[in-house]
Amino acid sequence: MLSECADVSEGKGHVNGVTTLLFDWDGTLVDSAMSSFLTFQKALAECGVEFTWDQFAAHFTTDWHRMYEAVGLHQSRFLEADRVWKKCYPCVEYHAVAGAHETLSELRNRGYRLGVVTSGSRWRLKDEVEDFGLSGFFDVMICNEDVERKKPHPEGLLKAASLLSCNCNCCAYVGDVPEDILAGKEAGMFTVGVSSQYPTSRKLDEVQPQLRIESISDLLTHFRR
Repeated sequence: MLSECADVSEGKGHVNGVTTLLFDWDGTLVDSAMSSFLTFQKALAECGVEFTWDQFAAHFTTDWHRMYEAVGLHQSRFLEADRVWKKCYPCVEYHAVAGAHETLSELRNRGYRLGVVTSGSRWRLKDEVEDFGLSGFFDVMICNEDVERKKPHPEGLLKAASLLSCNCNCCAYVGDVPEDILAGKEAGMFTVGVSSQYPTSRKLDEVQPQLRIESISDLLTHFRR
């Protein structure tokens, strides 16, 4: 049975009514933008397609097959590019974003339930959660393999809320690119946009998240319970 919760409201800088915070992974909790770009560049090069940072900035999306299509890769080679991507990843070392561990730890101490809803694959997330010292923080993790429709479709967020037996209006979704905010809005969740190194993060204001922050640690100012 879903728990009942008051409508989300924001007053005096505090967000009221939220009991659960769900997070995107790449860009939001880990600084993976350059590794992502370089790995896509290698994967597409193996398939005979040049891929530049400018193309990454213009076409990056959490539904990466749409990005393949936008830069001229034929659909018949999508799975080949995916295999190369998995073989090559990560191209460069990266870490959790500054303040991630401390922020998640304090949010747990304040009584929030936490989860991840990402387009990333579980084989990668499983290792990274442990490697970056984020084990034990998350009550649910929804990955690429768990959904049929990628963001901005809200399927992953709705599944996470269902697994936690939580009403969507008791949840906030924190993400760094427009697809995250659009998915959160479609799911009926409070939306938080946080800046990242992913180039499409600069477009966050265009989709009007209900709260806009510059770093993950800013969450502690607004979510106090």
